[in-house]
Amino acid sequence: MTALTLIWLITSLDSPAIGDRLTGTVPGRIVGALLMVLGLLTLGQDATGAVMAALTRTSVPLARHVWSVDLGLEVPAMLAGGVLLFRRQSPGYVFAPGLLLQFGLTPAALAASMAVQPFLTASAIDVAAVTSLLVFAAMSFLPLAYLARSTRGT
Repeated sequence: MTALTLIWLITSLDSPAIGDRLTGTVPGRIVGALLMVLGLLTLGQDATGAVMAALTRTSVPLARHVWSVDLGLEVPAMLAGGVLLFRRQSPGYVFAPGLLLQFGLTPAALAASMAVQPFLTASAIDVAAVTSLLVFAAMSFLPLAYLARSTRGT
């Protein structure tokens, strides 16, 4: 149902009008490049984890689900949206805010989960992992805030 609603919403938008309105206001090349870099970083991280798990014959069932979603959905969407925005094509302006929001929410939720887990299990908190996840989230939320600010009044 969510996928159908999303498809309906995207196809009902007048992306050429949105692109025309935001071209020159939104730094398409910078944000598009950032989307591509974030997608490639995720690809590298997940592919490395998957290859290392296969080579060492380590079972990581939870990570396998994350890798499947990241490599099957998130990375292609980030790369496609980044290329479209970098080329200043109208759909890129439509997709970029949603991609940045989604990409920022995932590490923020993981960081929150990792920060709460020690209180529930009486274990040590992995400060480095939580911090790196929050930095990753900020790499999405800061350009998203900039996009929102630069579209004000358009």
